[in-house]
Amino acid sequence: MKPRNLKVFITDDSEIILKKIPEMLQEIDGIQIVGSARDSVNTLKAVKELQPDVIVLDVILPDKSGMATLKIIKEEELVPIVIMCTNYPFQEYSKRCFELGADFFYDKSKEFNEMICTLQELSKDLS
Repeated sequence: MKPRNLKVFITDDSEIILKKIPEMLQEIDGIQIVGSARDSVNTLKAVKELQPDVIVLDVILPDKSGMATLKIIKEEELVPIVIMCTNYPFQEYSKRCFELGADFFYDKSKEFNEMICTLQELSKDLS
C-alpha cells in the first residue's frame, strides 16, 4: 500500500512565495500542494473544502491578519498543523502565534529552508 501524501495549503500575500514554496517542495516525495490563496477569506473557504494536513500561513494578509485566520483555523479544527511564516519575526508575533495554536513559526528571510525541512519531516511521519 502506497503511503499517502502530506497535503499542504499555502497562504501568502506574495506571489513570489506562492510560487517558491511549491517549486521547492515538488522535488520531495510525499508532499502534495492542494491549493493556495492570498487572503484569509479564500483560505478559510478552501481549507474547509480541501482539508489539508498542513497550512503554511503568512502572519500579514491583506484582508485580515494571519493570526486572526490562525485563531479561526484552530477553533474550528480546520487544519491539524499550522506553520506560520513572516518577514516580520517580532518576538510578540511569535509568542501570540504560539498562544493561538501555531505549531511552527519561521522568518521567511532567514529560516525558509528550515520551513521546507519541517514539511519534509512531516511528510515522513505519514509514511
